[in-house]
Amino acid sequence: MKLSSVFALLLLALVGFQHAWSQNSSSFFEPLQINEIHLKTTPKNWQYVLDSFYMNDKSFLTADLEYKIGNSTQKYQLKNVGFRYHTYHGFTPSDKFNPLEIKINHQIKEQSLESHQFLQLSHALRDPSMLREVLGYSIWRTFAPAPRANFAKVFVNEQFYGLMVNIELIDSYFLKSNFGDQNGILYRSNPNLEQVAIMGCKKNIFGALLVEETPNCLSNHFVNETNKNWDNLFQLSKSLNTQPDKIEQLLDIDQTLWMLALNNALTNLNSYSGLGSPNYYLYQDEKNIFHPIVGSLNLGFGTYKNIGIGSDLSIEDLERLDPLLHIYNPEKPLVNQILKNDLYRKTYLAHIRTIMEQYFWNGRFNKQVDSLYQLIQPILANSSFDMTRFKESLNATTGTKSLVPGLISFMDARAKFLKKHPSLTVLPSQITNINIAERQPYSSKRIDTFEIKATVDRYPRMVKLYYRFDNTSPYQVAQMHDDGAAGDETENDDIFTFKIAPPAGNIVIYYYIFVENAGAVSFAPDRYMYESFTASLEELNK
Repeated sequence: MKLSSVFALLLLALVGFQHAWSQNSSSFFEPLQINEIHLKTTPKNWQYVLDSFYMNDKSFLTADLEYKIGNSTQKYQLKNVGFRYHTYHGFTPSDKFNPLEIKINHQIKEQSLESHQFLQLSHALRDPSMLREVLGYSIWRTFAPAPRANFAKVFVNEQFYGLMVNIELIDSYFLKSNFGDQNGILYRSNPNLEQVAIMGCKKNIFGALLVEETPNCLSNHFVNETNKNWDNLFQLSKSLNTQPDKIEQLLDIDQTLWMLALNNALTNLNSYSGLGSPNYYLYQDEKNIFHPIVGSLNLGFGTYKNIGIGSDLSIEDLERLDPLLHIYNPEKPLVNQILKNDLYRKTYLAHIRTIMEQYFWNGRFNKQVDSLYQLIQPILANSSFDMTRFKESLNATTGTKSLVPGLISFMDARAKFLKKHPSLTVLPSQITNINIAERQPYSSKRIDTFEIKATVDRYPRMVKLYYRFDNTSPYQVAQMHDDGAAGDETENDDIFTFKIAPPAGNIVIYYYIFVENAGAVSFAPDRYMYESFTASLEELNK
C-alpha cells in the first residue's frame, strides 16, 4: 500500500482515538470544556414559580439568555427564551437544584443555538462524580450515534445555580447529522410501570417491543415524538417476535447490536436491558429502517440495578453481569430473538470485546475519568456540592439507601470479569498485512483495478470485503478467497484476495474486512462504522 494510503489510515485511526471527544462536535457541546449560561428573569421567586409550573401545566418562564463557550470571553445573547424544570431528569419539589430545560425559540421562532431549539441541563441525579453522562456519551459516540455532552456553569439572575451537564437533545438537527434525514418517525420508550393499562391491551409489555393487541396499545409505553402513527412501530415489534429472520428489512441490526453491547459493557440497565426497558429511542428513517438511540446515561456504570427479573442486584452481581444477559428471556425479544442468530451473537460479543479493548483493558477510561475530574473539581469545591462524596466517587461505594459504586473501581472489576468470561475468551481471527496491489516500478502497465489482500489466521470460515466507491453509498459485499484462483496467487497460504474493477469514473475505494471463524468474528478496522481503509487508482499508479 502506498505511503499516502497508510497515512490516510493512520489519520483515521488518530481520528478514531479522539472520536469520543470530538465526533460531530460543535463548539457549544465540545466535551473537554465548561460553558457558562446566564439566565435573567423577572420574578425574584423564580424557583417557586417553576415549582408551580412543573406541578401544573409545565409552562415556561421567560428569560434572556447569555452564554460563553469554554474559556472564550465572547458573549452571545438570546432574547426571550423559556426555561423550566426538566420533566425526565428527576424533579424534587422545593429543591434548590433541579434539572432545567431551556426553549431557545420560546417567543422568537427563528431563534436557535447552533441549530438546536432546546437545551437540556442535567443535575446528575444519583451520580456523586457528575461524570457518568459526559463519559458515557463520549464512549457511546465512538461506536454508535449518541448525543454530545459537556458541562455548564449555570447562573440565574447572577446567582450561581450550579454546575450542570449540558446534553444535546435528540431533535431534527441530531437526526439529520447522524442519519442523513430528519423527516422520519421518532419514538421514545417511556414505559408505564404502574400498569394503568389501556382497555384491551396487554399488561407487562413496557418498552420491550413485545407484540401488543393493536398498534395504539404501544402508546401506553412509548412516546411518538413526531406524529400519532403507531403502525410502523407495531410492525417492527410484530416482525421482531414472529419473523426475526427478516428483521434486517426493518431494523439496523449493527446499530442495535452496538446498543445492546454498550448497555451490557457499561452496565447501563436504565435502558432496554433493565426493568421496563426505558430510556431509548427508535428512529425510523425515510427509508423505513429503524435505528436505536441511547437515552439517558445518568444511571449507567452500575447505578441502576434491576434487570427486570427479581429484586435489585448487588454491586458485586453487577460487576459480574452476564454478557449474554436476557439471551434466553422471551420478555426481551430485542436480545432473545436477535441473538438466536449465530452471526449476530458473534458480532455482539465482538462489539463488547472492542469496547473493552478500546477503553477498559488499556487504561484509557481511567485517564478520561481523571481528566474530567480535574476539570470540574475546582468549580464544585466553590459550591455547595458534597465534596466528600465527590472525592470518594471514583474508588468507593457511596450513599446509604441508593448505593452508587465507585466509577473507576466498578469498571475495573467489570473489565477484569469480562476479560476472563468464556464467551469473550474465544479468539477471533486476526486480520493483518492488509494491502492493495500497486503498479510495479518502471512498468508501463497502469493499474485499473483494486486488488485487495489480507492475511487471516485462526481457521477463518468466511472472509468478506465490504466496499464502496464514495463515502455515502451503502457498502457492497464480496467474499475474499484463498483458493489460488480469481487473483489469489497461492492456495491455503492464509492470504485472502479480492479483485474489483471500479465503475467508470470511480477512482477511489473505501473498504473494511469481516472475518468469521468457528467461535468469533472480527473486523478491520474495529470501528468500521466510522472509519475505513481507502486507496485511489492515482496513488496506486505513482
